[in-house]
Amino acid sequence: MTQVQAMATPTDKPEHAAMVPLSTPLPAVETSLSPEEIVNRLDTAARRGKLPGFHAGGQGLFDIEAFGQPFEGVMTAAAKRTGDTTTVTFQARLLRKTPWIFVVVSVLTIWPGVWFTESMLSTWFPSAKWLWGTTYWWYLILSVPTTPWYLWSAFKKSRARVHTSAHGSVKEIAALVQGRLVG
Repeated sequence: MTQVQAMATPTDKPEHAAMVPLSTPLPAVETSLSPEEIVNRLDTAARRGKLPGFHAGGQGLFDIEAFGQPFEGVMTAAAKRTGDTTTVTFQARLLRKTPWIFVVVSVLTIWPGVWFTESMLSTWFPSAKWLWGTTYWWYLILSVPTTPWYLWSAFKKSRARVHTSAHGSVKEIAALVQGRLVG
């Protein structure tokens, strides 16, 4: 198999990865490194391109982007040192700004959609006023009930993808800090 064929396999893409159920909690990582050593190793790996989306500090010890679709997320890590062992715990969540912008834009574009659809129909079918003269009757019936369903579907899909991405990141972190997965 050539190198180009090896890179183009569909199972390598994140959207084809096996999804981790939301009921599966994120495991913790136990390591003998101190929290400062953990951050230094992960920062070095991120600078080499092995840990995309890594940010030291943030809301915890460090943050890592959890890639979702259509909305992104973030995984926050917290560390607790007990004797010679550091336990790193993780929490993944959706970022809030983009979904709210998406909701507002979706709601605010329903009525202008009536105007644009009516304008298009009047251009294509100028003699069929019955078709484009009452566009709002059928356009609102089609768009208003389906908008909440679409938004719910997008949130559900994004949460699942962010959770799966976070699980993959935890495994990478465990390997980089020579730790073991717990839980």
